[in-house]
This record gives sequence, C-alpha cells and structure tokens, in this order.
Amino acid sequence: MIWTACKVPGDVNNVLPVSQMIRNKYKKDVTLIASGKAVDILANYGERFLEVRSAEAFIDTHGYPEAFITGMGAGALWPSFVPLLSSKCPKIILQDYWGNGIFTDWADLLYRPDYICVNDEIDLNWVLKAWPEFNPGRIVVTGYSHFDQYAHLDVRVISEKVQDKLKLDSKKPIILFLGEREETAHALAELVAVMNDFDVLDGSEYYFVPRFHPCMKD
Repeated sequence: MIWTACKVPGDVNNVLPVSQMIRNKYKKDVTLIASGKAVDILANYGERFLEVRSAEAFIDTHGYPEAFITGMGAGALWPSFVPLLSSKCPKIILQDYWGNGIFTDWADLLYRPDYICVNDEIDLNWVLKAWPEFNPGRIVVTGYSHFDQYAHLDVRVISEKVQDKLKLDSKKPIILFLGEREETAHALAELVAVMNDFDVLDGSEYYFVPRFHPCMKD
C-alpha cells in the first residue's frame, strides 16, 4: 500500500493526479490520506481517503506503507511522518510552488525526504539553497503534475472563449494577476505601481484581471 498525502489545495492538485496514475498505470494500491482543506476538496471530488490528525496515531493504526508520497502541505503534520517512517519506506515530496515549505515547515534536517520532485531548474536551485547538504541527484525535475491536464488544450480556442465570455476586445493585451497566499495586497500594490510608473504598454489600453489565491491570508 502506498500513502499519498495532501492538506492544502496545492497538494491536491499535484498529489491526486499522481495517485491516479499509480493506480491506473502501475496497478498499485494507493490510499489517499488527508487533513485540512484537502478533506473537503477530496470529499467533493468523490474520492475515498482517510483523514489524519496525528502521524503517530495514524501509523499505530495502519502500520507502514510501501512508500509515502506527500505534498508540501502547511504546518508540521506531513513532515512529522518522515522520521517515523525512517528506514521503513521511500519518502517523496511533490513540490507545487517554487520554494514552498523548504525554508519553513521542512527546513529541519529531521524532515529530509528520500526524493523531492520539482517543476524546473529554478525550483531545483531553490531546494539546493534551502538544503545545501541534500544530494542533488535526489532532486528530480518532473514538472507539476497538475499542469499535465493542459498539455493538449487548444490555447487559441480557449483564449477566444474567455474573451467572448468576459466581453473583452481581442486587440487589447491582458495582464493576469494570480495572487499570493500571503502579503497579496503588497504584491498587488507593487504590480500596479510598476504598471503606472513604467507605462508598460506605451500608453495603450489593456485589461488587468486579478484572480486571488484560494488560500489567500492577507
């Protein structure tokens, strides 16, 4: 049995496709384990999962898995599994954003996984900066699994649909702001200041579309 763990929306986005691939392609038994917002998200998706409140209690009840695959989460819950599973099974982290968690919740040497999967070379370098002792050969550039679903989209058709739905003039550029979990107001103010100060589009009109992060705190 392989455990795949998620807590926040970003975890679900990356962990769920990997769970489904392991089940469908490799025919392995996978148990989704969840806490936090992931509990409601997975329930709404109709996914079967086990809710986790304590790493120690969960392992006492369910024993050890063949492998532990986890998102970065938020807080100490998923990191706390790592030392408890030491030498028992492979432990793999799936990054869902550049630098997420590696300087904070996963910073302690006690929480080092066997492998971490990242999006690109930028993310790889962030991991090396945060964990200078970590073996670079165990940092695997896989891309974010959540983005695989977009690989075959017709961008032109989708763009036309969005422009039509929002009643946008296709001749005007669109600037899309996707938000942050923290200090969103600060990031937004900086972006607006840059657009105003540098007149980024030479005085031409454009659309500014803010879309806030689902886990936005401030």
